Amino acid sequence: MTKQFLPIINFHIGENTTLRFEEQAKLFELSIKTLAKYFPEIEISCSSDGFWNHIEVCKNHPQSNCFGSINSIDIAQKLISELDTNRQYKFFAPAYDSEVADFLKKFKNITYIPGIFTQSDFEEIKENQFIKIFPFRCKDAEDFISILSAPYPEFRKSIYLKKLLYPSQELIEKYKILERITINTDGTRTIRHPEKPQSGDVRIHNAQSPTIYVINSPRDYQKIRSKFLLNPNTKIFIHIQESNCDSLAKSIKQTKYISRIKFEDCVYDNAIVSTRVFNEIVLDILAGHLGFDEIEIAMEEEIKRYL
Repeated sequence: MTKQFLPIINFHIGENTTLRFEEQAKLFELSIKTLAKYFPEIEISCSSDGFWNHIEVCKNHPQSNCFGSINSIDIAQKLISELDTNRQYKFFAPAYDSEVADFLKKFKNITYIPGIFTQSDFEEIKENQFIKIFPFRCKDAEDFISILSAPYPEFRKSIYLKKLLYPSQELIEKYKILERITINTDGTRTIRHPEKPQSGDVRIHNAQSPTIYVINSPRDYQKIRSKFLLNPNTKIFIHIQESNCDSLAKSIKQTKYISRIKFEDCVYDNAIVSTRVFNEIVLDILAGHLGFDEIEIAMEEEIKRYL
């Protein structure tokens, strides 16, 4: 077993799950109990379906001292109010947020560990005490959103998925979309709408046109998340090419920061390896293929892959 392996509990049970309240509690309880036999620390995601309903189960085990998906001050405050002030905790986030970072500096018992996805992400926050590489081997925009749905639960809901734009390369070229990207003063990027000719030579912007933000990393999304969630006239254009964490990890490995970087889903010297666990087991439970009396055995079998 590697002492640096950090298992992540982040269940996607669904909004209309057939699992009863006590069954969800049992799922968290058995997961933590089984993982604690083998690993010194366990990360539990705040965006896991059912987490807040079963916070008592999640927070009380000695090895559950790592919490993920700390995407806002509200989430951080809510979690801190539930935790023991005498224990040390690690708060993981998929992307850096300066407001969250400044807020958590007040708490001596909490270490903030934001994620990076690109080289520019790294350059922006490399002086942070700890950093992790967001887990990704991304083929396309749909794959990117699937990965983001783990720390950002809104991407599991159709109301928000409808606000995402996936134009084909043909359409990108036809409408010169990339040529119309504007970098705003706050570092966000938006797509300028084509000006529509009106009477005479006057051209005006259509006030009803949606604001379209361009993202290619969790950090990009973190910057505009509140606008995306609260403004129904806001959309996202995902501009990402196939990529994986290997090249970024190798580049960072050559720097002085290597000893405090968390590498998810890939193995490097002096790095922490981490991944979500028991996802297939949850799917089997929801499909009725696995009973609760069989869960512990199934979990033990899965853990063998990481030892």
